[in-house]
Amino acid sequence: MTYWLMSISGFLVALAIAHIVSARRWRARIEAARKRLAGTPPGAPVSEGELPAPVAEFARRAIAGVHVAPRAVTLTQRAEMRLSPAGRWFPVAASQTISIAEPGFLWLARARLLGVLPMEVIDAFVGGEGWLEVRLFGSLPIARAHGNDLDRGELMRYLAELVWAPHAMLHNAALGWKPLGGGWVQVAAPSRQGPAPVRLLFDEAGDISRIAADDRPRTAGRAVIPTPWRGRFSGYRDIGGLRVPAHGEVSWMLPEGEFTYWRGEITALKGEY
Repeated sequence: MTYWLMSISGFLVALAIAHIVSARRWRARIEAARKRLAGTPPGAPVSEGELPAPVAEFARRAIAGVHVAPRAVTLTQRAEMRLSPAGRWFPVAASQTISIAEPGFLWLARARLLGVLPMEVIDAFVGGEGWLEVRLFGSLPIARAHGNDLDRGELMRYLAELVWAPHAMLHNAALGWKPLGGGWVQVAAPSRQGPAPVRLLFDEAGDISRIAADDRPRTAGRAVIPTPWRGRFSGYRDIGGLRVPAHGEVSWMLPEGEFTYWRGEITALKGEY
C-alpha cells in the first residue's frame, strides 16, 4: 500500500511540475508575441492623397484626440461565441493587441469548456504567420492549426479590424486601398497565397458599419473551405481617446444561411507607445 501511495504521489507531483512548466512557456510565448507586435515604431504617415477620401476622413475623425501614433493598441472585450449555428452562446472575456506599423494582432480569449473547464484561445497573426491554439488550464493543448490558409485568414481578420486601430490606416505601408463605389472600399495586403482583400462599407455618417470578404478560409473538420465572411460594427464612441465602434459581430455565410459566431463589446482601449 505504501508503495502505491508513493507512486501516485510521485505521479501527481510530476504532473503538477509539467503543468507549471507548460503554463510558463505558454505565457512567455504570448508575451513575446505581444512585444513583437508593439516592437516596430510607426513610420511617417502615408499621404492622405494616396488614400480613398472615406478612409482618410474616417481615420482623421477617429484619431482626433491622439495625434502621436502608438506602436500598437490593446483593447479588452466582453463577448459571447458559439461553435455551430445551433450551438449555445457562451461568455468570453478577451484582450487583443493590434499592430500599427505592420499587419499583426494577438487575441487571447478566456472561457469555460462545457461551462466548467478553464480554456484559453489564441487567435493571432504575428510575423506573417497565423497562430490558432486552444489550451485547457493554460497548459494542456487540445487544438492547433497552422499553414498558408490560416495565415491568409488571420491577415483578413487584421484588415477587418483596422476599425479599432485607425492609426494603422495612415501608418501601415503594407495596406493597399481601392474604392469600389456605393460606399465600399477594398483594403488588401499580401500573403503567401496572394492578396488578402477585405471590403469596408462607409455609411452616410462616414463610419465603417460593415465588412465583407468573399473567400476567407474556414475550417470544417479536416477541410478548409473558402467561405463568404461578414461583419457589422455599431455604437461609435470615444474609447481610450479614439473614436471607435463599441459593438461588433462576425458571421460566416453558409449555404444554409448566416451563422453569427461572435458578438461583443469593447470595454477599454489603450495605445502602446
